[in-house]
Amino acid sequence: MKELVAGKVVEEENVMMVTKECSAILQNKVLTKKGDPGRFVISVKIGPMTFACSLCDLGSSVNLMPYYVAKRLGFTKFKPTKISLVFADRSTKLPIGVIEDLHVRIEDTLIPADFVVLELDEEPKDPLILGRAFLCTTRAIIDVEEGIVDLRLGDMDVRFEMNKLLKKPMIDGQTFVIHDGSEIAGEVTEEILAKDSLEVALTKAEGVHNFLSEDT
Repeated sequence: MKELVAGKVVEEENVMMVTKECSAILQNKVLTKKGDPGRFVISVKIGPMTFACSLCDLGSSVNLMPYYVAKRLGFTKFKPTKISLVFADRSTKLPIGVIEDLHVRIEDTLIPADFVVLELDEEPKDPLILGRAFLCTTRAIIDVEEGIVDLRLGDMDVRFEMNKLLKKPMIDGQTFVIHDGSEIAGEVTEEILAKDSLEVALTKAEGVHNFLSEDT
């Protein structure tokens, strides 16, 4: 009341909290730009074969295996699938089929995984692609900055350091997406306009491959 009688105005101080992002903007802090760390790969074994640089791909909903690898492992019959693969150049490939519950060994742990089998024109040196389901099963943690993949396999933790592993392009080095045709069965193929050369269109899968009878 004294201030009002004397004609004085009291200015109250307010404290406002800001987020780290706002603080960085207000203080003109800019992070250091870093380059592409490259691919993230791990070493796995299936049967007698070792795959030293199997690609960890969060963009893939399934695991991929070339047909020639499946034959070497002794597989000649596969479960039919409606999955279609669409490459960056918009060419489409239909897989031969699926191998279910294949045991993948990492150290002393066996991880069951389903693999989509794809026939390729050329044999890549390190052919396996491990998708989100496999990475979820192994509770994978990928440190992009440090170039490290940690897997939590039950009571055991396994670490892969990218600077110690050879990084190679997989599946002929082509970019592609995977689409489950069962989700759009009966629908008309719809083209999605690409914003840049890396985007691809999804197409309706047509037909189902028969069981193979070829011997290895």
